[in-house]
Amino acid sequence: MEVVYWKSKKSFDSRGIFSKIANENSVIADAHFSFEIKDMFLTTSRANVIRGMHLQTSNFASNRIIHVTSGEINDVLVDLRLNDKINQFTEKLGPDSNFDTVFVPAGIAHGYESLNDSEIIYLSDAPYSKTHDIGFNPFSFDYKWLT
Repeated sequence: MEVVYWKSKKSFDSRGIFSKIANENSVIADAHFSFEIKDMFLTTSRANVIRGMHLQTSNFASNRIIHVTSGEINDVLVDLRLNDKINQFTEKLGPDSNFDTVFVPAGIAHGYESLNDSEIIYLSDAPYSKTHDIGFNPFSFDYKWLT
């Protein structure tokens, strides 16, 4: 499976905003993956905060959908599925950016830096397991953070 970025569909009226992040007949179907939510998290970060890098292994390896509801982040992914080459992906995510959502397949570590105060929803297709979380220091690989 591959990393997929997209912009959620929004409807605006006098009451506010209604946003459809994804459904089985849209991005998920087009990208040819299935997703059943097993865990959901909400995090807020102040400006210039760096979080990550996280992924789970073994029977708890998880695909994740990450959606930025407010603010903007510099999203950083490190693909650890290949033994001989490490691929890195970066993209700015947020309601005012080109994309606000990303699908992160199992085997890819996720981290981000909050470019301003931000709020993020994480959906995972495997339950969280502290013993299977192999997070690593975001400064331990060759990447120059913006902050």
